[in-house]
Amino acid sequence: MLKTYLANPGPPHHKQQQLDEKDAFPASERDTEELLRTKLVHMLKTSYYNYISSSIGELRTMEEIRPG
Repeated sequence: MLKTYLANPGPPHHKQQQLDEKDAFPASERDTEELLRTKLVHMLKTSYYNYISSSIGELRTMEEIRPG
């Protein structure tokens, strides 16, 4: 995938959107979307891991206090 970047974009009002030839979306937008998607997946995995760890801890506690 070929991306083109401006070495010196200049003042904000003169910024040009650099397009990726493959899908005609601004490369910076796609990179931002990919970064957000990666962060979201990481957050979901972490949340799920914490939930499972907490549930296992609760089960162990219940086993310890169960008479028997």
